[in-house]
Amino acid sequence: MPSTTLIDPLEYAGNQRAKFTPPTFGEQWESGAISQGKWTGIPLKDILTLAKIHRKAEVIFIGADAGTRDDMNSLFYYARSLPLHKAMHPDTIIAYEYNGSPLPLKRGFPFRLIVPQWYAMASVKWLKYIIVTDQPFTGPFQSIDYVYYPHPNNDEGKMPITTMNVNSLAAVHSLSHRCGTAKDMGIMRSKRCT
Repeated sequence: MPSTTLIDPLEYAGNQRAKFTPPTFGEQWESGAISQGKWTGIPLKDILTLAKIHRKAEVIFIGADAGTRDDMNSLFYYARSLPLHKAMHPDTIIAYEYNGSPLPLKRGFPFRLIVPQWYAMASVKWLKYIIVTDQPFTGPFQSIDYVYYPHPNNDEGKMPITTMNVNSLAAVHSLSHRCGTAKDMGIMRSKRCT
């Protein structure tokens, strides 16, 4: 299968959470829970096309990291899902390289899902399983944590966090038309390398 390379920022959903009013649950990040790298991998759409999935599918990604939670009685694995349209986007990849080298363990070795323009918790590390289902996924990192609650007094209309919101803007005169480091680019945004 042909690979693709893209430069993409990853921002954790809790970036600047320490500044939220009212305070919210979770790691109290200030600034800095964001990075950018050059990811190389196989477009997920190529893998899913080979599997001949149907149009009403949801795609679940399960990492090798497991743990316990106070609100669950058993061991669970980190898992998130994508709607089929996002899984089939040409820039959603299964990465095996980071900045031109094999993917390091802390970045998700041996494989990491990369979901451009979505918060980093969607880019599942240490990818172990991909499951295609026609049922809604209700794992705790999609139905309890990393969820928008539009109403402060109830769960009505809650939805998983997905697309990154604008945190700041930067202006540059021109962007390089080649792939380079984030420093070369001068701005954090996704860019497909050719």
